[in-house]
Amino acid sequence: MIELEIGDGEKHSWSEMNPGRLREAIQRRRNDGAPATVEIHIHGHCIDLTLRIPSSQSPGPPPKRSRAEEQVMELCKKFDFNSDDFPVGQLVAFLNQLKNKFDC
Repeated sequence: MIELEIGDGEKHSWSEMNPGRLREAIQRRRNDGAPATVEIHIHGHCIDLTLRIPSSQSPGPPPKRSRAEEQVMELCKKFDFNSDDFPVGQLVAFLNQLKNKFDC
Protein backbone atom coordinates (compact mmCIF):
# COMPACT_ATOMS: atom_id res chain seq x y z
CA MET A 1 0.00 0.00 0.00
CA ILE A 2 1.24 3.47 -0.86
CA GLU A 3 -0.02 6.38 1.19
CA LEU A 4 0.80 10.02 0.56
CA GLU A 5 0.90 12.86 3.04
CA ILE A 6 1.02 16.22 1.31
CA GLY A 7 2.22 19.18 3.32
CA ASP A 8 1.17 19.11 6.92
CA GLY A 9 -1.55 16.51 6.92
CA GLU A 10 -3.46 16.06 3.65
CA LYS A 11 -3.46 12.23 3.42
CA HIS A 12 -4.39 10.06 0.47
CA SER A 13 -3.98 6.49 -0.70
CA TRP A 14 -2.23 6.41 -4.09
CA SER A 15 -4.70 3.78 -5.31
CA GLU A 16 -7.57 6.22 -4.67
CA MET A 17 -5.89 9.35 -6.01
CA ASN A 18 -5.36 10.28 -9.64
CA PRO A 19 -2.34 12.19 -10.96
CA GLY A 20 -4.40 15.32 -11.61
CA ARG A 21 -5.50 15.56 -7.97
CA LEU A 22 -1.92 15.09 -6.80
CA ARG A 23 -0.70 17.78 -9.19
CA GLU A 24 -3.46 20.16 -8.00
CA ALA A 25 -2.68 19.57 -4.31
CA ILE A 26 1.04 20.22 -4.80
CA GLN A 27 0.47 23.25 -7.04
CA ARG A 28 -2.02 24.72 -4.54
CA ARG A 29 0.60 24.53 -1.79
CA ARG A 30 3.26 26.06 -4.04
CA ASN A 31 0.90 28.90 -5.05
CA ASP A 32 0.16 29.58 -1.36
CA GLY A 33 3.90 29.80 -0.64
CA ALA A 34 3.72 26.69 1.57
CA PRO A 35 6.24 23.86 1.34
CA ALA A 36 5.08 21.21 -1.11
CA THR A 37 6.55 18.29 0.76
CA VAL A 38 5.22 14.81 0.16
CA GLU A 39 5.80 11.91 2.51
CA ILE A 40 5.39 8.56 0.84
CA HIS A 41 4.57 5.71 3.22
CA ILE A 42 5.13 2.33 1.58
CA HIS A 43 3.83 -0.79 3.31
CA GLY A 44 3.94 -4.14 1.61
CA HIS A 45 5.63 -7.52 1.54
CA CYS A 46 9.17 -6.91 2.86
CA ILE A 47 8.72 -3.13 2.70
CA ASP A 48 7.99 -0.69 5.49
CA LEU A 49 9.50 2.58 4.38
CA THR A 50 8.80 6.31 4.46
CA LEU A 51 10.33 8.68 1.91
CA ARG A 52 10.18 12.46 1.99
CA ILE A 53 10.02 14.49 -1.22
CA PRO A 54 11.92 16.75 -1.76
CA SER A 55 14.66 14.43 -0.58
CA SER A 56 16.42 15.19 2.64
CA GLN A 57 19.50 13.42 3.88
CA SER A 58 19.45 12.31 7.49
CA PRO A 59 22.70 12.53 9.45
CA GLY A 60 24.56 9.39 10.33
CA PRO A 61 24.71 6.00 8.66
CA PRO A 62 21.69 4.76 6.72
CA PRO A 63 19.39 2.36 8.56
CA LYS A 64 19.50 -1.36 7.80
CA ARG A 65 17.00 -2.07 5.04
CA SER A 66 15.58 -5.15 3.36
CA ARG A 67 16.56 -5.91 -0.24
CA ALA A 68 13.17 -4.62 -1.46
CA GLU A 69 13.61 -1.38 0.52
CA GLU A 70 17.06 -0.90 -1.01
CA GLN A 71 15.52 -1.37 -4.47
CA VAL A 72 12.95 1.34 -3.65
CA MET A 73 15.75 3.68 -2.56
CA GLU A 74 17.68 3.01 -5.78
CA LEU A 75 14.57 3.70 -7.85
CA CYS A 76 14.03 6.96 -5.95
CA LYS A 77 17.59 8.09 -6.74
CA LYS A 78 16.79 7.91 -10.48
CA PHE A 79 14.34 10.80 -10.12
CA ASP A 80 15.08 14.47 -9.39
CA PHE A 81 13.48 14.99 -5.98
CA ASN A 82 16.17 17.23 -4.47
CA SER A 83 14.54 20.62 -4.97
CA ASP A 84 11.36 22.25 -3.73
CA ASP A 85 10.10 22.53 -7.30
CA PHE A 86 10.49 18.84 -8.10
CA PRO A 87 8.55 17.83 -11.23
CA VAL A 88 5.17 16.38 -10.23
CA GLY A 89 5.16 14.23 -13.39
CA GLN A 90 8.29 12.48 -12.16
CA LEU A 91 6.66 11.88 -8.78
CA VAL A 92 3.66 10.31 -10.54
CA ALA A 93 5.98 8.10 -12.63
CA PHE A 94 7.87 7.06 -9.47
CA LEU A 95 4.64 6.19 -7.64
CA ASN A 96 3.35 4.17 -10.59
CA GLN A 97 6.64 2.26 -10.84
CA LEU A 98 6.48 1.51 -7.12
CA LYS A 99 2.95 0.20 -7.43
CA ASN A 100 3.73 -1.95 -10.46
CA LYS A 101 7.14 -3.27 -9.41
CA PHE A 102 6.45 -3.94 -5.75
CA ASP A 103 2.72 -4.64 -5.86
CA CYS A 104 2.07 -2.05 -3.15
